[in-house]
Amino acid sequence: MRKIINAAYQDYTFLFRDSRTTYSDLCVKKSAAEKNFYIMIEDNFPAGYICASSERNILYVNYAYTVPEKRSRGIFTSLLKFLTELEENSAVMVQSPAADKKYSKTVADICETLGFQKNSVCRTSCSDWNCLREWKEIFFDKFMADKGNKYLEFFARRDFKILSFADASSEHLEQLYHSHENYFGNTFDVRKYFDSYDKNLVDNDLSFVAVKNDEVAAYFLTLAVNKNNLIAEQTAVAKKYLGSGLMFVLLNEFVQKLYARRCDKLAFAVYEDNFAAIKFYDKITGQLKTSHGYICKFLLKK
Repeated sequence: MRKIINAAYQDYTFLFRDSRTTYSDLCVKKSAAEKNFYIMIEDNFPAGYICASSERNILYVNYAYTVPEKRSRGIFTSLLKFLTELEENSAVMVQSPAADKKYSKTVADICETLGFQKNSVCRTSCSDWNCLREWKEIFFDKFMADKGNKYLEFFARRDFKILSFADASSEHLEQLYHSHENYFGNTFDVRKYFDSYDKNLVDNDLSFVAVKNDEVAAYFLTLAVNKNNLIAEQTAVAKKYLGSGLMFVLLNEFVQKLYARRCDKLAFAVYEDNFAAIKFYDKITGQLKTSHGYICKFLLKK
């Protein structure tokens, strides 16, 4: 006999204490705080769990787990089906740990079975402090000296200001909040990073806006798993500044402060169908050693 219960973080630490990881702890803590952590009980024993959040008809599945002896019995499918029926969601976004391609494929197969069509995939590139230090000192600084510093000088002469989110005015952040609706022209909606639990993940000291005459011209948004484990989550430039090199200015500010903090781990998140972003990151990451994780987006069939 099976039943699904809405659970607390303490239930997870007790029932799944032998299978905990740093990554799963983070996902469960976030979902439990939003009342979106569910455990499957089968014959009075825990069989698995799923961590999620739901915003604006998008279901975000942060992590799911099935105990080894219960696998291949539809536990994950039942949990995901339960969530999609619980609320009317038009899209599902599923995050997986770095390099866990088997998990990603399992999620993809299940989503398609439940009537979702894959829309896009996000890749992340991860490293550690020693690799980041070498990359910054050997590759990035040389790259900026050869090609990037001209952008710093160009925009400085034209009175562009680079402000961290911590230093930006409420008016600047209000513009950023509505950036998906106006002259940025990108479809990525940043509102969840201001409205929900995710706002607690934004690193305001390592997220930046470029401002000209009090108008936000570009932004660089960074998430913090913890102080020294960061995700360069989203960047965008206003239409009229596309191709101007303004993003190099923001990136340089980010890298210099990242280096000063001695970050242990960094991920660059970019959708695989965003070819302009991929080209940009390939250009600046250079010799940065990488591993890959995926965030698959699925759209519900109408």
